[in-house]
Amino acid sequence: MNNFFDPFSRFADLDTKLLISCPHLKEQHGGLFVVDFAMKNISKLVSADCRGIARDDRYYYVATNSHGIFKFDHEMNKVGVYNSSKLDYHGMAIGPDGLIYIVETARNTIAIHESTSFRKVDEIVINKIQDKDINHINDLSIVGNRLYLSMFSIDSNWGESRDYTRGIIAEYNLITNDFVKTHVENLHMPHSVKIIEDELYYCNSLGLSLNKGNNRIASLGGFTRGLAHDTWNYYVGQSEMRHLSRALKHVPNFSVDCGIHIIEKTTKSSRFLHLPASEVYDIVILSEGERNFPDSFDPSNESLMKLFISLSDWNFGEDTHVWTAAKQATVQLHKYRGRDKLILDLRNGYPGELDCDILVNSRLIGTAKFTEPEDQQLQFSLDSVHPGPIAITLSVSRLWSPVDVSESDDNRILGIAVKSIQIK
Repeated sequence: MNNFFDPFSRFADLDTKLLISCPHLKEQHGGLFVVDFAMKNISKLVSADCRGIARDDRYYYVATNSHGIFKFDHEMNKVGVYNSSKLDYHGMAIGPDGLIYIVETARNTIAIHESTSFRKVDEIVINKIQDKDINHINDLSIVGNRLYLSMFSIDSNWGESRDYTRGIIAEYNLITNDFVKTHVENLHMPHSVKIIEDELYYCNSLGLSLNKGNNRIASLGGFTRGLAHDTWNYYVGQSEMRHLSRALKHVPNFSVDCGIHIIEKTTKSSRFLHLPASEVYDIVILSEGERNFPDSFDPSNESLMKLFISLSDWNFGEDTHVWTAAKQATVQLHKYRGRDKLILDLRNGYPGELDCDILVNSRLIGTAKFTEPEDQQLQFSLDSVHPGPIAITLSVSRLWSPVDVSESDDNRILGIAVKSIQIK
């Protein structure tokens, strides 16, 4: 019997393992969780008001505002606890010097600690006012001698003004000890700044989005905070909104679910996994694993195919084929070693000229040319394509609708029909 309430039923293709920190919004919900997609399991390591996570070659460090700083080995055994004052800890990172940099939000300061004893050795003062949260500095990322910070405001007391539109991402030079650049401004409560493949990413939290530089690359349903990535996906946390009435001044509606969005980088499709918590703060990948893509595209297995495509680019309904519904539609398959032939069975339904370019990993490998409704089988060599996941894109010269070219009442927007795609 199918378990319709299995939270992992949509994630058969993933075997990633994530470490997720969750603050206290409701007393019983905060803690540190491991989400294991391969084992289809969510486990709670500790109950605490957990915030930022930092990792070095031997340990994970987890900041809390209830139990100090936890220290775990790479098998996720707790091996130490550092007591600390209540400084409203947020983000943490390991610097190039091996020291731990941790945001003390209550003091508008980044404290610098030695990792073995957690002895404080220095600090970076962002605001001379030290007795209350002025800037709401929350997260940090360190690349070389560059420190990137997300904060709610740089030049005013965000708490008094309650102006949620003055957030910035700033860059600080650890050598010269000064700010060198404001990368993005006028953000809505930004968090989770990361440098990914030399590009600046962050959560524009009250904007309900994942952003890259000045551009929104994913619109999501709730308060975004917590960001990680692997070869295939972005993992974005979503929290319950503490002050829903304030949020509704900026957006027309709001999700109050807590969990993580898994956003596939190539297809831009996303899925959501609920968590037994109220908020997400940080996400770290414990093990990436491998994405279990199939080696063929079989339209008769609709439920499986929907895991590997962007649904808006395809039209399902027929048993023997599936239509593209966009000028470009992509499917991801796995090329195994020794299989070097791509075979496509395509069908054109348009009563006229229609071209379909076939691209593998964004490189054109051939074109199917149609002048009338007909089926074609095409074969291409994949000798130069490395084994592993590959993206196969079909790019058509026109979109059409049956209602416009025949007596059919089918008003779907169609491109080309795919009967099968195989790698042999």
